[in-house]
Amino acid sequence: MSMTAIDNQVLDDLTGLVDADPACCDRPGLRELVATQRRVQGWLDAYAIRVARRTRQLTAAERPAQPVEAKDVIGSLLNSGCNSGKDAKATTTREGVCTELPGFEEALAAGDVSAAHLDALGNLTRNLTDAERADLRDRADELVDHARSEYAETFAKTARSIIDQIRARHRPTAAEDELEQQRKASKITEWVDKTTGMHKTVIELDPIRAASLKLAVLDELGRLRREPANAKRTYDELKVEAFLNLTTAARTPGERRVPEVVVVIDWHTLRDGVQAAGGICELADGTPVPVSVVRRMAVDADVIPVVLGGHSEPLDVGRSRRLATAAQRAALTAMYTGCIEPGCDRPVHDCQVHHTNPWQAGGETNLDRLALVCDATHERIHRDGWRLEIHGNHETITWTRPDGTVAYHGPPPNRRRRQPDDPG
Repeated sequence: MSMTAIDNQVLDDLTGLVDADPACCDRPGLRELVATQRRVQGWLDAYAIRVARRTRQLTAAERPAQPVEAKDVIGSLLNSGCNSGKDAKATTTREGVCTELPGFEEALAAGDVSAAHLDALGNLTRNLTDAERADLRDRADELVDHARSEYAETFAKTARSIIDQIRARHRPTAAEDELEQQRKASKITEWVDKTTGMHKTVIELDPIRAASLKLAVLDELGRLRREPANAKRTYDELKVEAFLNLTTAARTPGERRVPEVVVVIDWHTLRDGVQAAGGICELADGTPVPVSVVRRMAVDADVIPVVLGGHSEPLDVGRSRRLATAAQRAALTAMYTGCIEPGCDRPVHDCQVHHTNPWQAGGETNLDRLALVCDATHERIHRDGWRLEIHGNHETITWTRPDGTVAYHGPPPNRRRRQPDDPG
């Protein structure tokens, strides 16, 4: 579609939005309004990019002897009335992405991709070399196709996989070097808020050690929440106590179990040591990890490698037991990065295993009828009457409201990318 055709479509869409009243729409009408709003928003975001580009050009013309930096464009946008430095910075970054990969600008203006897709690319490409950027431009059409068909969160993983392949060709140890830099940059900062008198501590960690700390805190938090005496204490109170227990309690060998770090990796990547397109190598919460690091971690007793495509113990146990097995929990962790409810951002470590067919009504503890849900979602299902159905090998799900109407039907949110070995 040409830009002129897109502009004409936006004029029609904008008129439709002005004439429509969301308060009077039924569900099909609201879905159409959301689609129309998405197209208009995409065009506006693309328009802002054109403004940023022209700002860059004018700045270059005014100062021909000096290179134009991002901060110059950001400052000009703020002087022109941009509402916040964050918005100005985001627009400037998107302009850079679209200048390098023009197909994204047209897709954005047409409403086929969102600004979030461009933001993901901006974050992933900021440290690429000129040679790596040239390779990325050669795969621009592939990236646009992925962005058109994937949610922004899924696209970020796909784009990272493609960019990691490019970096690996030019800088074989780039991913490991980045992790080592994060490890060296880890620090603890402490200060006292002069207004409240509260002592504040910020801990900045690399992804591996952050995952270990988080799991340890959640494990202790779960123990505290199970104690009857803590029934009326808030989540934040207990989380602080859990952290203090871990950092101040006397260390007694064998006193408590060390929480395991779960790493999800497909079989080809573990075997070959190179992450191919569609491959996966990440922590349970979706944080990418260099393949070489995972291969070293796999010999650690405190790490559970969940290898997709490998042979494992049976994952369906029927009526033989009510609670999900450790293997089933690991399998769900391999499939999902968080709660299965649309719009929920709770990670897997904050979720429990839910039977979509209640055990009390004859349901079986089989993987195709189990889902990871957070406490709030579990409460809505059992207290409020929401219903979750899983179709196929977790290919699609259906959420049904208490009144019987369908709230969502489609791919499960927070589902990891399908793997080449995945028979589902």
